[in-house]
Amino acid sequence: VSARFAFDSKNAADINWPWSFQVISRYEIDGPTLIIALDVINTDSRPMPAGCGIHPYYMRSLWSSSENPTLLAPVANEYPLLKGIPTGPAAPSALSRSLTSESPLSTTAVDTVLGGFAGKSVLRWPGSNASLTMDASSNQRHLVLFTPSIPGTDKPLSFFALEPQSMANNGFN
Repeated sequence: VSARFAFDSKNAADINWPWSFQVISRYEIDGPTLIIALDVINTDSRPMPAGCGIHPYYMRSLWSSSENPTLLAPVANEYPLLKGIPTGPAAPSALSRSLTSESPLSTTAVDTVLGGFAGKSVLRWPGSNASLTMDASSNQRHLVLFTPSIPGTDKPLSFFALEPQSMANNGFN
């Protein structure tokens, strides 16, 4: 089973980008595997910068309401951020070091950009006996980890995101 979606910026009435481009995304289910492919095609006569990634969201609990997933996502470092935008070079951090071995997912709010992603991560839901392995292409060497909490509390929301990216947020600047 597969689906293919295409976007051509020349057909968009209100787009704020000075170059013309196309994006083609493909989703394919092959047994227990979901394959996602993204292609960004410069259709302009001038060189164009581009970056891409996917933003999958996951449930914290599957069949066991008391479980907390674990995460293994080897990364080298973490960017200092201000309002989600890196403000300097990435450096090793407690979080980046913890992701080199399988660890419980943070129950406090995290919204960060990690660098030096090795391309493979493993999520496990121990109480539900389920796991997910993500293999990202070699150009996806950044990872965004987003574990939101209920505003004004330390209680985590029921979902989180683990997002392979080709560059850090606001990478063009």
